[in-house]
Amino acid sequence: MEDSLRDKRVKHWLAQGKEDIETADIMFRSKRWKYTIFMCRQSVEKYLKAIFLKNKGEFPPRIHNLFRLAEKIDKTLFPDGYLEFLSELSLYYIQSRYPEDIDKMAEINNKKRAEEILNETKEVIKWLKKTLL
Repeated sequence: MEDSLRDKRVKHWLAQGKEDIETADIMFRSKRWKYTIFMCRQSVEKYLKAIFLKNKGEFPPRIHNLFRLAEKIDKTLFPDGYLEFLSELSLYYIQSRYPEDIDKMAEINNKKRAEEILNETKEVIKWLKKTLL
């Protein structure tokens, strides 16, 4: 892929990731815990895809498993605990938005868990931007 096109697409993924984490903050302030967590997951996915594109020079795979994306980047680069967090965050992907799919998130539909995931997501994003971008 041509460098200028790659750079443009990387910026696009990063802009989407930034917007998603900002949306997670809005959802948290609105007390919409499951959507806070979902947007955290979405944000990290977009940052990982930007890193994949930047490092590999090819469009990222069309997968949504954050651990697998980290593996395809190079899982040895990630600090202890981050891969486990990515695996957990992957569980909060809502494929269809049907009520039964959203209901599977009921066990994490609380302020405490949403706040923990939001804070950890921000820490991971900060590390991704500083270390891998």
